[in-house]
Amino acid sequence: MTKSQLQIIESIKLEFEKINNTKSYGGNLIDIDGILGDIAKDKVTREEVRINNEHKISIMDEMIDSDIDLLNEDLLQIGLIAKKESSHRIIISIHRKFTSEPITLTYNIGYEYTNLLGNESLLTYIGFRDITINYNRKYENLQSVASSNEFKLKVRNLYETSLKTKN
Repeated sequence: MTKSQLQIIESIKLEFEKINNTKSYGGNLIDIDGILGDIAKDKVTREEVRINNEHKISIMDEMIDSDIDLLNEDLLQIGLIAKKESSHRIIISIHRKFTSEPITLTYNIGYEYTNLLGNESLLTYIGFRDITINYNRKYENLQSVASSNEFKLKVRNLYETSLKTKN
């Protein structure tokens, strides 16, 4: 975790300790201290999930950027290019340099739900899960995608289409 993330967590913990050390002076009918403690715990959990999710997305971004570089080492030689979709951080599209129907590689992230003390839960990323080609079959990494017959056929078809449109 970064220094600022650790500082955020520390400040939330201090706030939680303040709430725990503050005793209410009203009646004892409602457990106000317990309610305030639950709110503080939820706040800490929310911050931990937010930091975790940002970290997991950052790892995925680095992986996708690296995979784009690897793909382009080969694709550029035949007039194709891989790039990150502008509207989706987790999708690589492969197409002719100008226009064409792309091959899409979607990077899927695994997740679970983290329960808060009420009925609410938060989506918590657990990391890279798989890659799909045009939303079909799942592959465990870029190497398995690149070696698949499905991918090879799609690249071949895209390349052949680009040759036809040049003439």
